[in-house]
Amino acid sequence: MWAVLTSDDKRGNRWDPEAFLATGEADVEEIMGRIAEHSSASGWAVALDFGCGVGRLSQALAGHFDSVYAVDISPTMIERARQTNRFEHCEYHLNAAPDLSLLTDESVDLVVSLHVLQHMRPSAARRYLLEMHRVLRPGGHLALHLPTRPVGWSGAVRGSLRNRAVRARPRLLGVPGMEMHGWRSEKLGRLLRNRGMQLCHTVDRAGEHWKARDYLWVKSPDS
Repeated sequence: MWAVLTSDDKRGNRWDPEAFLATGEADVEEIMGRIAEHSSASGWAVALDFGCGVGRLSQALAGHFDSVYAVDISPTMIERARQTNRFEHCEYHLNAAPDLSLLTDESVDLVVSLHVLQHMRPSAARRYLLEMHRVLRPGGHLALHLPTRPVGWSGAVRGSLRNRAVRARPRLLGVPGMEMHGWRSEKLGRLLRNRGMQLCHTVDRAGEHWKARDYLWVKSPDS
């Protein structure tokens, strides 16, 4: 759980499971509220939790949707999520492929990916964003949280050095690590608008080392 929400005071397995899941419920309620405020969408059949970890968001999504698909690249995360799954209509899938081929075109009403895409190379994140667009039905929504840029010039330097060190860890220590990449809003906007997505809402988030933004996008009916 700490690997999903890295609060300093939760190191050493200090997350209470119910408190951890409550953060997911709060995030999902906020997303659903934004959709209700900025869109006339109706009918919540299928949701996708991309980068689901141990199920923080997917368990909350199961209270709103008829079916929830949750994917992650980590076998350990998927195993833990399945062990604690409380809903038969919530399915956890190991997805190490560079796509979302387990889902058909225009089959999902909502895709949620929070605190995930920044930990992969931008080229891989771009491929997954295009896959999210593919699986969304017209009128479906995409909720994202992404860092936009480091805080200050020292943050940019620190981030670059950190990514280099992370890439060297498997070779030198045999231990994987997570990179950290920002996505400027202009770059994300060009990618999604060119595919017929419309921006509904944004919220800026300020962190110690990174500035970030929450996004809510909707897929145009004719895209």
